[in-house]
Amino acid sequence: MTVRGCWWLVLVVLLGVEIGLGMMGSARPLFVKAQYETIQEAVDAAAWGDVVCVEPGLFDEPVVLKEGVGLLGSGPELTRIDAQDNAVAIVAADGCRISGLKIKNGIVGIDCIGSYVEISNCSIETKYLGIRAIDASPVISNTTIDAVYVGVLSKGAGAPELFFNDLSGRYVGVWAENTSPFLHNNRIADYENGIYLIHSNAIIINNEVINSLYDGIVLTRGSGCSVINNTVVGNMQRGVSIFGSSPGVFNNIVTENETGIYCQDSQPALGYNCVGGNRSSAYEGAQPEPTDILEEPLLMGIGTVSYVRGARDNILVCEDAHWVEGWLVGLDLVPNTAAMCLEYGGQNRVYRVVDNTRTTIEADSSLLEREGSSEEPYTSPGDTFFVDDIRFQEVAAGWPADSPCIDAGDPHPMFSDPDGSRNDIGALGGPYAGSIGVQRAPLVDLRASKQVYRGSETVHVTARLSNDQPGYVEADLYIVAFVGDSPTFYSYPNWTDTFCPVRYSFEASQSETITVIEMPASSLPSSYFRLLAAFTKPGTFELVSPVDELWFEVQSG
Repeated sequence: MTVRGCWWLVLVVLLGVEIGLGMMGSARPLFVKAQYETIQEAVDAAAWGDVVCVEPGLFDEPVVLKEGVGLLGSGPELTRIDAQDNAVAIVAADGCRISGLKIKNGIVGIDCIGSYVEISNCSIETKYLGIRAIDASPVISNTTIDAVYVGVLSKGAGAPELFFNDLSGRYVGVWAENTSPFLHNNRIADYENGIYLIHSNAIIINNEVINSLYDGIVLTRGSGCSVINNTVVGNMQRGVSIFGSSPGVFNNIVTENETGIYCQDSQPALGYNCVGGNRSSAYEGAQPEPTDILEEPLLMGIGTVSYVRGARDNILVCEDAHWVEGWLVGLDLVPNTAAMCLEYGGQNRVYRVVDNTRTTIEADSSLLEREGSSEEPYTSPGDTFFVDDIRFQEVAAGWPADSPCIDAGDPHPMFSDPDGSRNDIGALGGPYAGSIGVQRAPLVDLRASKQVYRGSETVHVTARLSNDQPGYVEADLYIVAFVGDSPTFYSYPNWTDTFCPVRYSFEASQSETITVIEMPASSLPSSYFRLLAAFTKPGTFELVSPVDELWFEVQSG
């Protein structure tokens, strides 16, 4: 069974003298608005390795980047680029890095043509395409994309990588044609088709693909893909459709679709898939393998019921589900779920299903404690909602002890969970098991009161620390600073060249703001400063949050 943790990054990324594409020896910041009135003016003045740092505000301008130039906003909730109705918001160039922006309107959010681009910590809302990659290999992470037509369109030579993203929209989440994408740990929801591949050699691992109007994953025209440890739920027609292709499909949960896995003129390699609970059939055009599970997966925290009876007061239990007058509104379970367990405030709360229709569940009030109230809005009944802190766990007497998917995947060591145990089927199992979608807990957000400080002013830098997920979390905070071109780092809070992690713990939805730097500009050298911050798993160098980045300049003279 999976021990939930983050395996994918180590602190050396935080410290690497080279982060993204800018090298410490050559990078310099250019500030909008302190030095340049528009983003494009700053880009035009930048050289390879420079970073254009954009302060909070609304910028009604499309941007054309130069090779090797970074574009760093103050966070997607603070820095917004409005591309207007018919423009491409950002035209990327080879070696660019784009982060911390909200991109709104326009026909294309970010255009990557024949280039390698890093895109992270952005929010993109467009009328046509979120990100277009033609003969390109963008790396896209921790980004929310809501595009009317296609979230990410990739064609031609290239190998784009998408991880820790939330994609939603109307037509297709990820469209790949004649390319080789690597898709892992993404949440793709509410499209006509979640993932659509044409003659592409893709690796599709540990994604949640839900609520498609037609099919969750479509593989066509000779697509030679590996589809491993995904959870494909609630799609109106088929979970996985395979046309004229020979993919490998292993260790997936495919449930609550009309048909689980559909094959036409195809010879896929299949095994260890949980395909129970589909409305019409588990397979069409293929036969279940002996290693498949035809029982319902008993998913915890995914699906389609509306209310929980028996709670007290207004207790916020997760991001979109709230106790309201004794009912938990906005939390959904797969029909026929036997039970669920919520982890909140460091406590495990077990709920059991009380009627045969599996549309109402009753809380065991002895496991609840008063947590105060919340006035945040809640989702409408019937919405599908994922709760990251759900665990497969033994529940009340007389109910199944756990899901049949636990320790039931391919036993080969290459598929093992992070703790070395046998593969758990679905998106929460396998070597890539961890967060799904944009990371939200814990987070660190660096802020400076100004971009450029002068001798008589006080340098004031803060960090907002937050836990935006349900459940208690504990992590070590690292903040390091670089001065000018020097590769030497200085570590918060003592500002020595030795790592000084600070342990923090957070209850659900808790946040606090700490002071990172508070000193006269005249006491600092005249130079530019680069701060990097992230949380790691306690006692380790494994990152559990995105790396946040902040630049400012001191002019002491």
